[in-house]
Amino acid sequence: MVCLPPGPDDLPMAVQQGITAGLRVLVAAAAAVLLYRVLVPAGHPWAAPALRAALSHRALAPVAAASYASYCFHFRILEWLALAPGSPLAPLRPNAAAADVAPALVFAAALAAAGAGVSLAVASAFHHAVERPLGRWATRARPAAKAD
Repeated sequence: MVCLPPGPDDLPMAVQQGITAGLRVLVAAAAAVLLYRVLVPAGHPWAAPALRAALSHRALAPVAAASYASYCFHFRILEWLALAPGSPLAPLRPNAAAADVAPALVFAAALAAAGAGVSLAVASAFHHAVERPLGRWATRARPAAKAD
């Protein structure tokens, strides 16, 4: 797990990694609850028709189509944007010893915006250049079902 280099006032690396892992579990659990609420049948007490309608909107179709590719690439893209010396966000990276949180918030907002944009662009390119052609190839290569 990658964390920013610790400063003199930072928590030990093991604690940072534990917090990061805990936050990932919470985000995954929240996503699972949202997905469950969208996927349950309409008559179920946990059904969320408004959420289902919002997530089914046709404007989100391109994002849904590239979601697997985004899943595959987003973490490495965020890691590169946040930590690489040649990253376009390197000048915004806050000083670990600074007491002011404003630069960290600016960096986090820039990282979220740039990460979302770059991740969606890479995922969309991968979807169109790799996933769709492989899907068409697999459909053609699959033998036709025999009618008995």
